[in-house]
Amino acid sequence: AFWNKGYMAEALCASSEWMLTSCNLEINQIVGTNDIDNPGSGRAMEKAGYSFWKEEVKFSLSKKEEVVTRFYRFDRSALSLGKIKEH
Repeated sequence: AFWNKGYMAEALCASSEWMLTSCNLEINQIVGTNDIDNPGSGRAMEKAGYSFWKEEVKFSLSKKEEVVTRFYRFDRSALSLGKIKEH
């Protein structure tokens, strides 16, 4: 299988960098979220260069209840400062 091999973090990092540098989008950051019950997604975002931002309680359509959601940011300034790990 493909779990725990770093493929998601690598793909997320590459696609995020591409969106901020090659797509002519006038955005300075990308926001990603994960359910607190899925810490693996949060680790993948951190490995991809995303920084933890905040937690909020949000309604989950799939669970049909409120859940704690973690927010992460990928900032354009991290690219220019060389904070993004090689992938």
